[in-house]
Amino acid sequence: MENSKVFLSLLPVGKSVSLALTTLFAVFFMVAAVSLCDAETLNLRITGLEGRMLKNAEAILAFPPGLVSDGIIKRRWLEHYRKQIPARLSEALEPFGYFHSRPTVELLQKERDRFILRVEVEKGPPVLLRTTHIGVEGPAANDSNIIKKLTEFPLKEGDILRQDYYETGKKELRDSALAKGYLKAEYVSHRILIYPEENLADIDLNLASGPQFFFGDTLFFGADDYPNPFLHHFLAYQPGEIFTDLKRRQTRSNFQRSGRFDHFQLIPRTDLVKDRRVPVEIHLETLPPKRFRTGIGYGDNSGPRLTLNYEDLNVGHLGHEFKTDLTLGKKFQLAEIRYVLPEKQHIDNALAFTLGLQHEETDTYESKFLLAEGEKLFSLGTGRVGSFFLRYKQEWHDIGEVEDTSRLLLAGTRLVAYSFHDPINIRRGYHYRLEARGCAESLLSDVTLLQVLASGRLSRPLTEKFFLLLRLDGGYTFKNNPFKEIPPSLRFFVGGDNSVRGYAHKSRGPRDDKGDVVGGEGLLAGALELEREMGKNWGLAAFYDAGSAFNSVKHMDFMHGVGMGLRIYTPIGPIKVDVAHPLKEKSSSFRVHISIGFEL
Repeated sequence: MENSKVFLSLLPVGKSVSLALTTLFAVFFMVAAVSLCDAETLNLRITGLEGRMLKNAEAILAFPPGLVSDGIIKRRWLEHYRKQIPARLSEALEPFGYFHSRPTVELLQKERDRFILRVEVEKGPPVLLRTTHIGVEGPAANDSNIIKKLTEFPLKEGDILRQDYYETGKKELRDSALAKGYLKAEYVSHRILIYPEENLADIDLNLASGPQFFFGDTLFFGADDYPNPFLHHFLAYQPGEIFTDLKRRQTRSNFQRSGRFDHFQLIPRTDLVKDRRVPVEIHLETLPPKRFRTGIGYGDNSGPRLTLNYEDLNVGHLGHEFKTDLTLGKKFQLAEIRYVLPEKQHIDNALAFTLGLQHEETDTYESKFLLAEGEKLFSLGTGRVGSFFLRYKQEWHDIGEVEDTSRLLLAGTRLVAYSFHDPINIRRGYHYRLEARGCAESLLSDVTLLQVLASGRLSRPLTEKFFLLLRLDGGYTFKNNPFKEIPPSLRFFVGGDNSVRGYAHKSRGPRDDKGDVVGGEGLLAGALELEREMGKNWGLAAFYDAGSAFNSVKHMDFMHGVGMGLRIYTPIGPIKVDVAHPLKEKSSSFRVHISIGFEL
């Protein structure tokens, strides 16, 4: 002891403290390491089950909190838990038709401190359905849709009793009645009689439909600035139509996507039903109809850009729309005025008039044009809009060795269809557009041609985190005049954000005799993109693009681009940053593509 005192006294005070702290830390970590090594672990392993039965058993047999505490398995609590396993296992398997399960429970010690509680399950014989009395009383008994649901009920005589299937079929049968306007449909009997000793069960399920109801008159509250006939064209139903939840949801969607209303509530007045017609109240809160927006953005076609937008969605308190758009970019400028007169019957029925000026400068051409257009739009059902249009265009252009002015009076028709699960974060849905347009020298045009165009976008989830995006664009021009007389705005090119990434905007296509890119008569381009969700509003993508602008199918020359990108989803639309490599270029160049806003 004295020797140790002498040793410490020979050290400076600071070094003594340092040595003491070092010793304490060493002892602490040694004790912690020993504690970790001695910590007991307990895992559950169930055999003899699979699929949903296994998952249900694992959930119900999950260890209670505190069974393993501070690295020690509480043996008395574990023994109590083991005694509960047969009853809990029956609770887990009976919904799947197994009422005679027998578990064998064994505690296995794999290592000194690692334990496995193994539950080996013998399911026993299943309970089978002996009889299934499933019926509908009332007017719905003769409804073909209800009859179809009856025949599709997921349980038949001889099947294993699956109580989850029973509940699903029961819900779907009543929902089908409600969807057809049987608003008072209720089950007068709904029971499963189980005979475990015989391994048999009977189903007794009987739905009383009650009378069928129809939409009555609709009253609006809270949107006094809009005329009543205008509000009626948002309705997806007419008085006298069958009262269905689908029509109610479509009506809600019509009001919400109009951009005019902040709040919507549809109340069926079932207390005021007369002659089976249900009056409807719609309560609305409106948004300011006059709006002015400014923004900045970037696009491969425009470079940096400034946008100014003004709109009035209730001109003269008539529900008419007036919109002006101004885009100022380094390579692209646009000024446009649009006036829309809504028509009766549907939200998508309208007359639209557009007047615009546009200037575009690319690596291959420069174009300026004035256009005036009238368009008649009409609904073709939910998510589908058709139109006929007449467009006058006066265009000045400089492309290749040709500098010219053209005058076109284009008549055409268009079909647009869309369906999006989420219009902001478009990861499930589709959009396609078909168009045919033409002009003739005999009708105020400098050329005679017919042009057909098609484009489509498809987004689908592959797994919970991975999404597939497909894009396809095509078109072709049938003409009587020499190609050089067709203005650039009607020619086809590839390259750019929404074409083949890795190449500049509209920089590739057929060339003239001097090697200048002058565009083609036809187009075929597409993209395959795989996106990985990294967070709620952002993800990473890998893509492959290919496309060709051509004058004949025999001379199609496809450009290819590959790359990776960042996706950020915001309320104003997605922000996309892509780094792409052009595969047909000899150099190992890369091109950055940045786009902000929706692409349809």
